[in-house]
Formats: sequence, C-alpha cells, structure tokens
Amino acid sequence: MGKTFIRNRALDRSQKIHLGNNKGISFLCEPATGVLHKKQTQKVMITMFNDTSGRFKDNLLICVKNHETKKIPIDMHIRGTPVALSRNQLGIDFNQETPFMHLGTILHSNGLVKRSIKVVNNGPKEVSLKWFVYPYNKVDKSKDIFNIKI
Repeated sequence: MGKTFIRNRALDRSQKIHLGNNKGISFLCEPATGVLHKKQTQKVMITMFNDTSGRFKDNLLICVKNHETKKIPIDMHIRGTPVALSRNQLGIDFNQETPFMHLGTILHSNGLVKRSIKVVNNGPKEVSLKWFVYPYNKVDKSKDIFNIKI
C-alpha cells in the first residue's frame, strides 16, 4: 500500500507541473529530443495529462534538422467530470457504487436540519452544478442523475 501511495503522490505532482498551463490537457513526449542514426528506429512514449473533459484536437510536430516539419494529428475525446466529492467528510459512505450520505435520525418535530458537503472542482474551468434529491431505491442508474456542464 505504501508504494502505491508514493506512486500516486508522484503522479499528482507531475500532473500539476504539466497542467500548469490551465488549458486542461498536456502531452509529454519521452525522449523529447535525440539523434536517430541510419536505419535506426526509436520508440517515443507519449503521456497525456488532463484535468477536464471534452474534445481536443492538436498536432504532434516532428522536427528534423534541414527537413520539412511533419505533423501527426491528435484527436481525443475525454469523458468524465473534474468534479468530485471531497473524501474527508463525515456521514458520506464511499464504499458503495454511488456515494451515500447518511443524515442520521431526525425527529418529526425537529424543524430545520442542515447538512453540508464539500464538492471539489479539479479542473481549470468553472463548472455549473444542478442539484436535486431523488428517491434512492427508484433511480434509473442508466440515466445521468447529475447535470454537469463545463
């Protein structure tokens, strides 16, 4: 468990560095430069970092001295959401498929009861959230229950 934690922390730090441009996506090519000798091949590892969803189009440029620059088109569709519930919250059970918030026992004559949750936007852009309460046992899990727009 310790090695996984250390690897995840290193990845988080690396992502913060590469996503510092606040564009939501970044590519890292390794090796970034080098010499390719006669009849030699070189494998280039391309790592993509992202903290937002959407469709991205760009070009990977290959520059060879005294030659025309080659362009390789990149077309990516990233699904998901940069919004998450903070894990450090009392009363939310994250051990289920859908996180469940336990409100406890509330008496009929108690009046107003308030609970708060912490929502985190990990993306570089503002998001709009729409919240609603629904009967937990009657939800159609094939439908998107959260209306999140970026």
